[in-house]
Amino acid sequence: MGMKNGPSSDQSEYIELEPVLELSSSERSTATIAHLVTFAGYLVPFSNVLGPLLVYLVQRRKSAYVAEHAVEALNFQISWTVYLVCSLLLTALLVGYVFIFLLCLLDLIVTLKAALRASRGEAYRYPLTFRFVRNGAAAEGHG
Repeated sequence: MGMKNGPSSDQSEYIELEPVLELSSSERSTATIAHLVTFAGYLVPFSNVLGPLLVYLVQRRKSAYVAEHAVEALNFQISWTVYLVCSLLLTALLVGYVFIFLLCLLDLIVTLKAALRASRGEAYRYPLTFRFVRNGAAAEGHG
């Protein structure tokens, strides 16, 4: 009862502080596109990786927010591609087909969740992701 400074008040303060960044609708849209463009990989091989990479290269000096989302999408898609190759190798044992289905389902769910968060101006971290690429935009912004 007497815990006014307990975890719940800290959490509400954290939630209030998160949307402090003033983002333009263009930044939110471009960050959203960085996630959604990965679906092109189902039609054109490796465009799931090339799409967010292109967004990052074009936007990294213009918006740290867009750069962060593009790097996050890029890292997940590289990780996803590695998992997919491993699953393809396991198709000889038939279990690979189950993994491929589950990977595609995971890709669909988390990518849509990331795009929704980006459109709201929020951060998102993909699960099961190796951080191959780091966002150098923050370091470059002071030079």
